[in-house]
Amino acid sequence: MADPLPRSDESSLHRGDRDRAQPGDASRRTAAIMEAIVRVAPIGLGLVIDRVIQWCNETLTRMVGYSAAELQDQSARILYPSDEEFDRVAQIKYSQIRETGTGEVETVWKHKDGQLIRISLRSMAINPADLGEGVVFTAIDISSKKAAEEALRASEEKYRTLVEESRDPIYITAIDGRLLEANPAMQDLLGYSAEELRELNVHQTYAELSERRRFAEEISRQGFVRDYELRLKRKDGQLIDCIITAVAKRSADGSIRQYRGIIRDVTEKKRLEEQYRQSQKMEAIGRLAGGVAHDFNNLLTVISGHTEMALLTSQPGLTPHEDLKEIQTASARAANLVKQLLAFSRKQPSQPKILDLNELLSNTQKMLARIIGADIELVTAPDPGLKRIKADPSQMEQVLFNLAINARDAMPSGGRLTIATANLSLPTVDPVHFPGVPAGRYVALTIADTGHGMPPEVKGRLFEPFFTTKDSGKGTGLGLSTIYGIIRQTNGFIQVESELGQGSTFRVLLPAVPVEAERREPVEEIGYLPHGHEPILVVEDDDAVRRLAVKVLERLGYQLTQARDGEAALGMCHQPEAPFRLLVTDVVMPRMSGVQLAGRLRQQWPGLKVLFISGYSPELISQLDSGADSPEYLQKPFRPADLARKVREVLDK
Repeated sequence: MADPLPRSDESSLHRGDRDRAQPGDASRRTAAIMEAIVRVAPIGLGLVIDRVIQWCNETLTRMVGYSAAELQDQSARILYPSDEEFDRVAQIKYSQIRETGTGEVETVWKHKDGQLIRISLRSMAINPADLGEGVVFTAIDISSKKAAEEALRASEEKYRTLVEESRDPIYITAIDGRLLEANPAMQDLLGYSAEELRELNVHQTYAELSERRRFAEEISRQGFVRDYELRLKRKDGQLIDCIITAVAKRSADGSIRQYRGIIRDVTEKKRLEEQYRQSQKMEAIGRLAGGVAHDFNNLLTVISGHTEMALLTSQPGLTPHEDLKEIQTASARAANLVKQLLAFSRKQPSQPKILDLNELLSNTQKMLARIIGADIELVTAPDPGLKRIKADPSQMEQVLFNLAINARDAMPSGGRLTIATANLSLPTVDPVHFPGVPAGRYVALTIADTGHGMPPEVKGRLFEPFFTTKDSGKGTGLGLSTIYGIIRQTNGFIQVESELGQGSTFRVLLPAVPVEAERREPVEEIGYLPHGHEPILVVEDDDAVRRLAVKVLERLGYQLTQARDGEAALGMCHQPEAPFRLLVTDVVMPRMSGVQLAGRLRQQWPGLKVLFISGYSPELISQLDSGADSPEYLQKPFRPADLARKVREVLDK
């Protein structure tokens, strides 16, 4: 087959001789070439006159699945899935042709097999002045392109949804700090509106300029940062602890053009971690304080006991008597200090009762006014419908007095101290306003002052024992730590709100109990020390305490046997009949506790009565399983009179 176009003969061109084609031959060759081009063109081509298909190329037939014969002389409607789409395209197409000479529209055609095809249609009139002469159109199948675009849009929409609904802030910034994009979580984190964020430079949100520089250096050097810790500042000035993971996006020349990152707010997590560390530290110091207090109690028992016995035989007014009174006073003060240590360590024996805080506040109001001084106004706001609590009244007084003294010291130039009570119901846990407090009903005791307030670093150490901001000699640093111990021992909670220059508010939450009539203990008459003659076994590992107990009881007529520990006591008890009516024993001793000793002896002599003496709480005895439903107990340090009365009480039961 001859080539559609003849090739030039190079030699004849150089000689100037050419083959001369006849005009008719050239026209036929051109027509053949144009027909071939139209037939195999990569786009569909067609001619429509009065909306009837007159001609189409092979590409269009392959596009729609019909043969040229099937399409010829058919209405163009055959290509459309509906009359509505056919009419819509015709209206747009012919309107555009009349105005500009060309009509362009995207439409949907229907393949012979029923499949829909996305088409980009471009039409031109053979004679714009008379559309009836026919319209030539081109058709391009854009189904794949549209599918890709829709998939991209769906992906972008999915990404946008994930970003918008993410609980973690996500952002994009320019290299100069301008915030280009941010999701709603970023608004919540920083406290700005969407409009304010668009005007925000993120450099304003760093808590420290040096931190911003370090962060910029880190991400510029590596191109990314992962779990980078820093502090940001909200619109209201509040500082928040954050962890940022970010990446630097670079231009073609390698320069950084923007940063993209995600932020996690770990403020609450760090607060809980610090609270846990503080709790561990408090527990460790509490164990130390409890051990020290236990040993100190033994010393105080001996000092105060012998002092009281010496006072009984000395004459008032003489020097030795007055010296002994000073020793007795100092012993009482030391015993109070030990109580504070034990309260902090939660080993202070308490005597809880059904208690009305309003009544306690009323009874102590005059003393509170004297404590804080005339230059401080005392305002009380008791809730008349206040529920009752179960607590040790003396410990609650200690809480009130210590917090009042703390407030007084915060107002050296005078001010106002407000003490209020209220009922509080927490149906569910509220980690924002009451972190760490379980759901339930509480009685709230609020003590608020108008003093100088506290900086965060002081507030964070407030309940540490021996921590004080007072001048040397003006405080032991045990007041607030004692309060902490008392409140936790009562299954309560304490919260502090304070800012420099804004005063301080202490809120104590104590579990509420159903309203009951308060049981008042009868007032004990002070009389002579009761005597007796019964045989008593005293077991105490501290020699001085044991000698004091034996000395006191022997003077009252009892028959005393003593042992320094449980094993020595068991060695004295081989008789089938009990040689003793009463066992007086310390609880915590080496090798064998007093609880274990009592259990062994009661197996042998079921009728033996037992009196435990200890600086720890009576709950400890029950936990060690002494076999007694309600063990008899005498707290150290005890006075000789206390020992005498308690021994007689146990023997007479």
